[in-house]
This record gives sequence, structure tokens and C-alpha cells, in this order.
Amino acid sequence: MWCSALLALLFEYTNAQVIGILRSDDLRNGYGPWVEQFGASVRVLPLSASATQVEAIFQSINALLLPGVTMSAERNGQSLQRALVARALQANRDGDFFPIWGTCKGYEDLLRIIGDARLDANFDAVDYPTPLALTASSPGRMLAGVNSSVLQWVANEKITYNNHMAGITPEHLASNAKLSTFFNVLGVSTDRRGRSMVELVEGKVVPIYGAQFHNEKVQFVPAGGQMEHIPKTAHAKAFAAQMGAFFVGEARKNKHSNATRPVAVA
Repeated sequence: MWCSALLALLFEYTNAQVIGILRSDDLRNGYGPWVEQFGASVRVLPLSASATQVEAIFQSINALLLPGVTMSAERNGQSLQRALVARALQANRDGDFFPIWGTCKGYEDLLRIIGDARLDANFDAVDYPTPLALTASSPGRMLAGVNSSVLQWVANEKITYNNHMAGITPEHLASNAKLSTFFNVLGVSTDRRGRSMVELVEGKVVPIYGAQFHNEKVQFVPAGGQMEHIPKTAHAKAFAAQMGAFFVGEARKNKHSNATRPVAVA
């Protein structure tokens, strides 16, 4: 019996969803545990790669996570990030389901890459938890599996954690034809000065998702210092976990057969 259980565990491990994340200045930021809690594994990606290596990297992962932190060697990291997003867009058009999630800066980068957006850099939302006002486009795919109690907590309690100055208003996104054609806005909130911020988006057709707020910090980063107000309630953690479960569930739909094999990229 123990042998069968061990084989089952080994099968599950070797077939775990592999989520690629670009190397950043801080790898101890909660992104790994946020997806690993649902059986995924994280592959830290290099900051630069040739066209051939970009394809090898793409085929070696089941999804891409763009973190809300600054990448080392920013220019190289941005170049590879753009190449992988472009490759994912092409793959999804060709029937190769490949999800991307962007958090905070990663979400902002998606807006820039997909919509050539010039973001507002004057939001007052550093170390700032807020409720999330759900739009008429909700629940969409991202929130379809979230039960009504959790959605009530999201709407009425300060359980989504913002830590940013750059962002986009609903009006700005709606006026950008590329963004408004590509994304549905599922949630908005306001900064300390009452300015509206787009907080949660999903591709209308393509499995590309963005959250301005930090689920991973709610679950896995201690509050304190410059992040004193990270919400740590059971309600906050429940919603953050459901967002992670959704993204790993999307990664399971990808069928890249090389995703469990290492990639030789310097």
C-alpha cells in the first residue's frame, strides 16, 4: 500500500504545473508559496535569452507569473518579458492554452505591453488595503468559483492589499481601444484621495489576468516596516488563496510536454 502511495506522490510531483517567474531583486516575496500551495512548482527564469531560448523557456513552463517587484537588469528582463507575452498571445491564437498572471508591477507591465498604455504614476495607494467594488463584468472566469460569502467580504472589507503609485483609472482604460477590446474589468477601488483604480482584469478571450493588489503578501509576507498594513484576517487570506487556486487551475489546462524538464539557459 505504501508503495502505491509513493508512486502516486511521485507521479503528482513529476506532473506538477510549472509556473515561470522572471528573476527579481527579491525572490522571498511570497509568489512561490502562493502557487506552490496548490501543487504547482516555480521555475525562476533568466533575465535574457535568444529567440531560440525564448521558445525553449516557453515550452518548459505551463504558465507565466509576472511579479510586482523590480527585476534585476531591468532592460533585459523587460525584453524577455515582452517576448514571452508575445509568444503566449500567439500560442493562444493557435490553440495552445497558456495563462499569464500579472501582479502590481507585473499587471502594469501587461497594460503597457498589450495596450501601449501610459500609466498614471500619482495614485496614493502605498501600503493601503481596500475593499474591491465588483463591476457588471464580474464574476467573469476569475471569480466564478468564489462563493458568495467571500465575494461579500471582498466588497465590504479592506482585504485587498495595494502597494503602488502607478496604475490606471477605469476611464483611462476604457479610452484605450487596445485595452478595452482585450480586457474585461472585474474590480475597481479608490486610493486615499478617492481616485478610482482598476484593480482586477481578465482577457475577454485569452487567459491573461491582472491584479493591482497583492494576494501573495496577504498570505505569505509578514506585515511590518514599509508594509505595516497588509491585511492578515482569515477573510483576506481566504480570498488571496482562491485567487492562487484559480491561476494554478488555469495552468493545469496547459499541455506543454517539456514542462517538467530543465532548460539550459545562462
